[in-house]
Amino acid sequence: MPSQSDMPDAPPVNITELYAFRKKLKEQEKILKEKRAKVEAFQGLPPNIDLARHALAEARDKQMELIQLRERLLGKMADGVN
Repeated sequence: MPSQSDMPDAPPVNITELYAFRKKLKEQEKILKEKRAKVEAFQGLPPNIDLARHALAEARDKQMELIQLRERLLGKMADGVN
């Protein structure tokens, strides 16, 4: 019969603690993913806030031009179907 000294020590973490740790880790990974997405959105912008605002305004103007182009093209396509 094995003696107490031959028995393995209790594991440092039980299943419940491991599950809680895993759940917390997944939550932290989700938060990290959101933060990385925010940082990525700012990549390429100048560090100066005024220059960044100017770059944003230019990007919005370009977006508006593209939206208007899309609408014109869709209108021409619709006219061609009739």
